[in-house]
Amino acid sequence: MATKKQRGDFINVVAPTGGYTVGDVIVIGTMVGVVQETVDAGELVGVEVTGVYEITKQATTDTYSQGDEVYVDDSSGEAYTADATGRSYAGLAWEDSANGDTGVEVGLNVQSPSAT
Repeated sequence: MATKKQRGDFINVVAPTGGYTVGDVIVIGTMVGVVQETVDAGELVGVEVTGVYEITKQATTDTYSQGDEVYVDDSSGEAYTADATGRSYAGLAWEDSANGDTGVEVGLNVQSPSAT
C-alpha cells in the first residue's frame, strides 16, 4: 500500500555553509535541481527537480542538439556536453544550443534513452 505525500516536483534540502542563491544548480544524490530562493547556511529551501531550465554552459563554444544528454559540474552547476569525474547527469537538451549561446535549456532529470 502507498500513500501519496506530494507531487514530487520539489525536494527540500538544508543549505550548506555559504547558503544558496536563487537559481543555483545543485546535485542531490543522483538528481539535479534548481534552488528556488536565496537562503543562509542551515536554512531549509525548496529545490525544483522537474521542469525545463536554462543552465549556463561552461563554454559558449559547446553545442547541443535537442535531445542530447547534459551534465553539470557538481560544484559550479555549469553545463557540460560529456560525463566526467565531478559531473552529474542533469537531463536532456530541450532545444538546440549553438556556438555562442551562453546557456542550454535542459529538461531536468529526464531519463536518457541510453540509460534504458
